[in-house]
Amino acid sequence: MPRTLTLSLYLSALLLSASALAQTSAKPREAFFRCRSAGGQTLYGDSMPPACQGQDTEVLNERGIQLRLIEGDRTRAARLERESLEAKASAERNERL
Repeated sequence: MPRTLTLSLYLSALLLSASALAQTSAKPREAFFRCRSAGGQTLYGDSMPPACQGQDTEVLNERGIQLRLIEGDRTRAARLERESLEAKASAERNERL
């Protein structure tokens, strides 16, 4: 391989890896979790605390703003029950029409 081609490939690879590193380090992490344990204590962590399993858990950005909510068992059960009742009511309404 000619020396200029080898040097060109090396520089391209170096620029590509530097660009990838800059993008990953500049991107904010979605890594903070907050939940209320079954005992009522508010727990925080950069990974989901074990006591948060099955509880509603908020995913926060680095400023503490909620990005999304991970449903807990009770919230999920209530939502599924509500959706089921809404589907039944909708089906009954459609049968009457």
